[in-house]
Amino acid sequence: MLIVEPEWIETLCTSLEKHEEHQLRSDKLYLYYTQKGRCMYSGEPIDLEDLWDNTKYDIDHIYPRHFVKDDSIENNLVLVEKNFNAHKSDTFPIESGIRKNMEFMWRSLREG
Repeated sequence: MLIVEPEWIETLCTSLEKHEEHQLRSDKLYLYYTQKGRCMYSGEPIDLEDLWDNTKYDIDHIYPRHFVKDDSIENNLVLVEKNFNAHKSDTFPIESGIRKNMEFMWRSLREG
């Protein structure tokens, strides 16, 4: 189980107070919450202050749109560091090294 530290929650609440309403309604923020503030391909923490910086983070299609036309946030979109998304491109399945390194986190998110 992925444990969320109380300090992270306090920092998150303080940071959210600084943002505009349209940012608070964004898909990036939704994915940030559901991924517990971590990149789905590296597991690294995502700094909430940098979330809307399009040079740092992207929303990636797990199944590339080239193969599947699924844009659903629940089934096919994840928040990732931009360099991982650029490297992945339209590759499917995702590299075995990433799958191996992230298996624990992905399982803990799925199990709730």
